[in-house]
Amino acid sequence: MPRGKKECKECGEFLGARASSCHCGYVFPKPKPKKKAKPFFKERKDFVKRMLSGGKSDSMSLDLMVATKIFEDFDNDVDFLNSVAPPFKLNNSIRYLLSKDGIKYLKRKKLEFDYIPPDTIEIIEHEDKAGEDIILVKHKTLREFLNNE
Repeated sequence: MPRGKKECKECGEFLGARASSCHCGYVFPKPKPKKKAKPFFKERKDFVKRMLSGGKSDSMSLDLMVATKIFEDFDNDVDFLNSVAPPFKLNNSIRYLLSKDGIKYLKRKKLEFDYIPPDTIEIIEHEDKAGEDIILVKHKTLREFLNNE
């Protein structure tokens, strides 16, 4: 078969690779859709590196799958996931974050990240006097200091 051509199954004629149908009426089946790339590849990779404190991963592909699961669980909130730090030094894998304790830690950090303190207005009267004045006696000369005058 010539390069860049495809053959019609009914009449055997060679057509261009992009042709969708033949002159005889044969319609070529559409190609299978390519596997869609998962979003935030760079962010997931940076997340793994940051969680491992710059260390090497035992299995980077497995850690990227774990990071993908974490990103899906937190609705791809890149701002939050870029700010979270590991609870302790992780040894060559971030699989801890899928454990019960790891998920609990991440959920607590998410609540801390999303917390907005209530707006309270506290009025302080700065003109009213509070407390008593402190009067310090300063010694002017060394002789007065030594004589306790």
